[in-house]
Amino acid sequence: MTPYWLAEPAPDLTRVTPGGPVDVVIVGAGVTGCACALALAEAGLRVRVVDARRVAEGASGRNGGFALRGTAASYDQVVASFGRDQALALWQWTEAELQAMGERPLGGEPTRATAKVREKAAAAR
Repeated sequence: MTPYWLAEPAPDLTRVTPGGPVDVVIVGAGVTGCACALALAEAGLRVRVVDARRVAEGASGRNGGFALRGTAASYDQVVASFGRDQALALWQWTEAELQAMGERPLGGEPTRATAKVREKAAAAR
């Protein structure tokens, strides 16, 4: 079954030969690549993003571009591996990044936390 957002045929991509010097090239125009490019450009770097597809047309488009707190490992595992202070710092850092994402639309669409994510965040505070 084809997801509804991929059901309609997309127009052919225009192939572009990029020119000019850049400081950073990012391969992948998904949520992570575009967010990285934006942060680097805002810091004054010249950035080029390349992708075989359109923005968020790969994994980001299929999975909704989920951004999660912490790591793939559970919080308890991170505490056991790195200590409570570093685990907490990592959690707080990802929480701040998610907050920043929520304040800035990416690709014209605002980011938002699902009800389950909001519920977990409230329980962790």
